[in-house]
Amino acid sequence: MDDMPASDADKPIGVKDYAFLVELSKTDGASERWYFLRAGFVTMRLAREFFEYGPVQAHLRMNVAAVQRAVAECHDPVFQRALASIVETITHAPSSDPSIVAGPVMAYAKLLEQRGEWGLAEEVWQGVVDGLWPTRTLVTEEMAVALIRLASAKRKRSDYAAAQAVYEQVQHFAVKHSQYRYYVRAAVGLGIIEMERGNLGAAHEMLTAAAVEANRNGYVDVEIDALHSRGSVASAMGRQQDALIDFGLALKRNPDPGVLPHLLVNLGAVAMESGYLELAADAFAIAAHSNHAIAKAQAYVNLLELSLWLHDETSFDDVRGALDTLGDAIPLFFEAYRRLYDLRGRIIFGRVTDAERATREVGEWAQARDMHKVAHAAFEDLERLQAGRSPEPYPEAIPVPPQLTSVQTQLRARKLELV
Repeated sequence: MDDMPASDADKPIGVKDYAFLVELSKTDGASERWYFLRAGFVTMRLAREFFEYGPVQAHLRMNVAAVQRAVAECHDPVFQRALASIVETITHAPSSDPSIVAGPVMAYAKLLEQRGEWGLAEEVWQGVVDGLWPTRTLVTEEMAVALIRLASAKRKRSDYAAAQAVYEQVQHFAVKHSQYRYYVRAAVGLGIIEMERGNLGAAHEMLTAAAVEANRNGYVDVEIDALHSRGSVASAMGRQQDALIDFGLALKRNPDPGVLPHLLVNLGAVAMESGYLELAADAFAIAAHSNHAIAKAQAYVNLLELSLWLHDETSFDDVRGALDTLGDAIPLFFEAYRRLYDLRGRIIFGRVTDAERATREVGEWAQARDMHKVAHAAFEDLERLQAGRSPEPYPEAIPVPPQLTSVQTQLRARKLELV
């Protein structure tokens, strides 16, 4: 019998949806997040009951009305709709076929990924895998996707050994059931693990092989993922132009809306680091129109910093206004950088009466939240101010070289589509 993918070793044996319980234990019971977590937890409990026992027993073993009330009290309308869809599907399921409920549960997991809730997403993907496992096959799209996404969630949480085991298991089943697409997709995941472990040469080689195989077999989405990841490896190796060329190749293959924002943000970040500010501005501007919460926040925060590089006060004010509309949707990591760049801009544009005090406050705010890189940058700004200098100096823009003209052309065409 094939072994089931293991859950995290540190979870208590037999406890399902443990990540939800951990987060609930750390959260104020009167907060919106507590209601968000409770709704997810009880809905996943109901889904697991359905997966294991079918619709009749799920109704007998769970108070469905209580689950519905918990979902109704979730303050986030997007997640409320997703969770309500799971409950509605379970209550009207015509049979115990797990694939009936797998679809809405997977949609919920993808929303958690978009929000950066990787621990919760991993738990939900594990629930889907557990529910579909009796089929012991990759013939269904749901099983293949669930395993790949489970491995990805584990990787995002730096649980590389567990992620590698799941990717390798996918490859085993892909060979067994002639599902070569998923073999290549798992190979991309294994290459990314090597990159994150710091084995850049091996990662580049693995991702190149995966890109070639994907191209040869017409797996366009997999090829995009391989090229995007290989570009990240090239950037980590200090080969910024190669990285931008790879990102451009991935962009040329027309990635879907779920992938495009991340590609654009990475392209913009490397372009900005290289001094190609026109490329960066176009990439971030397109990504800022995304519906993906994290990519949108990252794009706007990067545009805020870019306005300082360009000394563009009008853009600075426009981006500040856009960030204000995002409110609590900005993850803490990007909120820290937003505060740093916002203050730098207000100092540069002469809007702060006591710059030293304000800079110290930003540094202390970041330090209190363990955002040490931002805190260090703020305290370096403070030293410059105390020495009578401006905050972080920004370099001049560099013209886009001929090798990157095609990338620039693609970005400009996509930007025109937004008008």
